[in-house]
Amino acid sequence: MKTINAAILGTGKIGCDLLVKLIKSRHLECRKFIGRDKHSNGLEFAKKFGIDCADAGINSLLDNIADYDVIFDATSAAAHHEHQAILKPFNKKIINLTPDNNGTKCVPSVNLNAVSPGDNINMVTCGGQVSIPIICVIKPVVGSLDYIEVVSSISSNSAGQATRQNINDYLNTTEQAISEFSGCQNSKVILNINPAKPGISMQTTVSMLIDDYRPSDILEAIHQMIKKVREYAPHYDLVCDPVFDGKRVTVMIRVKGNGDFLPTWAGNLDIITGAAVLVAEKHT
Repeated sequence: MKTINAAILGTGKIGCDLLVKLIKSRHLECRKFIGRDKHSNGLEFAKKFGIDCADAGINSLLDNIADYDVIFDATSAAAHHEHQAILKPFNKKIINLTPDNNGTKCVPSVNLNAVSPGDNINMVTCGGQVSIPIICVIKPVVGSLDYIEVVSSISSNSAGQATRQNINDYLNTTEQAISEFSGCQNSKVILNINPAKPGISMQTTVSMLIDDYRPSDILEAIHQMIKKVREYAPHYDLVCDPVFDGKRVTVMIRVKGNGDFLPTWAGNLDIITGAAVLVAEKHT
């Protein structure tokens, strides 16, 4: 497989975690790490690895745009909307790690092979990456889902400035993705940012209302899906066995990270950056 030349827009926590994963990748090479503040901690972090850095935002890409096979956008929803318009004439592969609701949504354990290599790819959100695999693997064994509720808790220290500014985009994009993947039009998404110290690992609770089901079928399907997600998020696991209470089925997932940039409690970074790297390697 050829080396894939990449650029990263965004030097926040997601951008830095993604950078480490690109450094570890056998196929991806970060050719440019781009921010808008030359004094940012993210740029200082990247320079320690000898990465070529720039601080003029997307303008830093345009002079040498032909050098990049794929561009990862880890900025903000509003910034990505602008970036996508600027980059469209260049016909570049863009992988969107912001909650801007544009592009083809991809959750690798569910639809990696169905995504076209020519698509601009939307990685949804960290909460979507955790919950949608569970929802999608349960749906075929129960028929239909009447209601879906997803509550994610993440450590405050893993939520950067862009994450906090994009809460509404996060909620809306996650809800829409759940509807698109599941066919259920009645869903609710909640995000809790927990200030506890030391940081807590990401935990997501998925509650579903289902008319008819066999608990054994659901449990078997969940364990099969966990194996698939672990191919790019190795510490994705059940907190406990699913809870069956009448029509309500509740599944709790904990995601720990690899400790690539932040400590292992920052699983919310790892699941979306790990998914993005897999997509780039598959479709670039």
